[in-house]
Amino acid sequence: EIKSNEENLKVIIEDNGVGLQHSQENSSQKHVSVATAITKERLHYLNRNHSKSIEFEIKSRPDGGTIVDFKIPTR
Repeated sequence: EIKSNEENLKVIIEDNGVGLQHSQENSSQKHVSVATAITKERLHYLNRNHSKSIEFEIKSRPDGGTIVDFKIPTR
């Protein structure tokens, strides 16, 4: 889903998997997401050069699955 207003572009990505919490509870080893770490690192470098930061959030859906939100300033 993509939403926009005068200030921001918001990109919402949802999946219907087991969700973060359930996935972590059922993992026998502590999994570290390389994709998440790389995304955070890239946003850190992008945000260093701009007055407004790109926001990034990952959360579990109550009924299972995951939601990833990006909020990107347009001004």
